[in-house]
Amino acid sequence: RAGIRSVGTSSLRSIVGQFEYDQIIGDRNRINKEWLLVVGNSIEHWGVQTMKAEIQSFGPLDASVAKTLEKQMDAERDRRQQE
Repeated sequence: RAGIRSVGTSSLRSIVGQFEYDQIIGDRNRINKEWLLVVGNSIEHWGVQTMKAEIQSFGPLDASVAKTLEKQMDAERDRRQQE
């Protein structure tokens, strides 16, 4: 059980690291699908079949990190509008 949790946690970090913060918030379905594939393939050899993997909520635990991410998202949105 601990091995499955470890695989799930590390694979989720790897997948989430490929996305911008606003993509993570806006496209959890895509992340869920990728996560299901990675986790499923990783633990299948243990005899465990993964039927569903889902991020139900996402956000930083620290308020200062949340403020910094909000500022970065606002700046990125402003940059996109100016293009």
